Amino acid sequence: MEGYHKRYLNTPCELLRSMGAGTAAILGSIGTRREHRVTPAFAEKLMLAVSGVNACTFCSYRHTRTALEQGVTEDEIRALLAGDVSGFSDEEAVGIAYAQHWAESRGTPSAAARERAVDRYGEGRVRNMEVFMRMVELGNLCSNTVEAYRRGVRVEGARARFYLTYLACIPIAAGIRRSGRRPGGPGGPNMEQELAEIERRLDRPRG
Repeated sequence: MEGYHKRYLNTPCELLRSMGAGTAAILGSIGTRREHRVTPAFAEKLMLAVSGVNACTFCSYRHTRTALEQGVTEDEIRALLAGDVSGFSDEEAVGIAYAQHWAESRGTPSAAARERAVDRYGEGRVRNMEVFMRMVELGNLCSNTVEAYRRGVRVEGARARFYLTYLACIPIAAGIRRSGRRPGGPGGPNMEQELAEIERRLDRPRG
């Protein structure tokens, strides 16, 4: 459908690859040493950066709320969704820029970009960062795939496969949306207005 520019999954194979990469990253992180773990606030910033690149409204909404709970400021959240790293410290800006590049490259960053991140944080911490990036990317792409199908997007030459992908993404997308509506969670009477505001922030040209 012309006018829909968010990233989404076209085929079940793409979904399986994304799920496999996420599972491998999680399994590889088991036993991560404490000094290699990123803080909850920084993890939220990384996930917002990835969600901003992928323009996922529901993931951006969910992680906006959890980021606020971790002490991330509203100005920082606005900057992350806009793709602006200029206001962050050097210590964080390198990681956030890497998360953006990682998302833009579909999880296949250049050797130079990853080397810069490793030089700053070390291999162990970068791997821990990539776990959060993989997890949120899967949520982004599944949510966007469901949204795309429901907005009338159809993949020429692969309509049946896209429909199967949509069906397979529904449980993941539904879980993300339910987490935003759980009692005591981010959902509330102003949820639709907040989602519309996030959608407006994410509405920018993309590669």
